Amino acid sequence: MADIHVGQVREIIFHFDVPGGTNDVGVAWSTALVNSGRGGTTRMVEGTGAGQITTAEKAQIEAGTRFEYSYPLKNRDMPNTMTQAQKLQLLRHYYAQALADQIDQLQVVLAFFGYTAAKE
Repeated sequence: MADIHVGQVREIIFHFDVPGGTNDVGVAWSTALVNSGRGGTTRMVEGTGAGQITTAEKAQIEAGTRFEYSYPLKNRDMPNTMTQAQKLQLLRHYYAQALADQIDQLQVVLAFFGYTAAKE
């Protein structure tokens, strides 16, 4: 299972583990992610070849236990003057940064997802 996938030119797809547990109203984070429409799908083609997502990883995304985030890489983010090693190190840096940002954002946005109450 990979965390970083490079697809078409300048598009990087990151996959993150979704935290276990529940939001503030007792809905599992994985359920909130899928039922809100913020997760549960992948842009990647299923398969075992380069640039494809495995069946197992796709199932995790569909179940909401992994989250897919598409990171649009701009030319200024990774100049052609960088070495391959520098570019790979930068990809790992972008992944770590996006992981923290996206999971934090999901936990804020989905904190009360699924709450229902009867009118008083």
